[in-house]
Amino acid sequence: MSNIVIFATQIATVLSFIIAVFFLYRLLVKTKDATIQLLQEKVTGLEKQLDDAKAAGPDVLAKNLSDRVQLYEQELERLSKDDKKNASAIKEKEGQLRNVKTELSYLEGQLEQAQVVMAEFFCPYCKSPMITREYRSQMVEYDGHEIDDDSEYVEFECGLSLEDSHELSPCPEKEGTVLESKI
Repeated sequence: MSNIVIFATQIATVLSFIIAVFFLYRLLVKTKDATIQLLQEKVTGLEKQLDDAKAAGPDVLAKNLSDRVQLYEQELERLSKDDKKNASAIKEKEGQLRNVKTELSYLEGQLEQAQVVMAEFFCPYCKSPMITREYRSQMVEYDGHEIDDDSEYVEFECGLSLEDSHELSPCPEKEGTVLESKI
């Protein structure tokens, strides 16, 4: 083989390598752009869901019901000024007011129950959320008998960790407070 053929082959090999590298680079860039676009769409969707959840939260519902109660009371007051003329309207509004007050008290009870249940999932000192809850079981042999030792490990985002309600690492916000509930 002559030097020219070897040189041409090497140039062709280098050029094909460079083309392959650029092709792979463009493919990776397109994949990255598609991934970024997909993540942006997911973020947008999640932000919309968060806004919807905030708008339908129990606090918003309780406020709306309180506003309705106040509106009905004002309307009853206005209607009661002319008793004879508006007697049927007053009775209707009083019934509506009773229904709304019943609904409001039911919602407040549900909200209190939810807060009691949710308190278990937040740090009792700084209210940071729970990140780990594990139930551990181990068999221990003592004096020829097997003993089953069960324990619960709980860890919060703030750093507080508990094992069977015994503090393994403290919460940074804890300053002389007493652990209120047994976890």
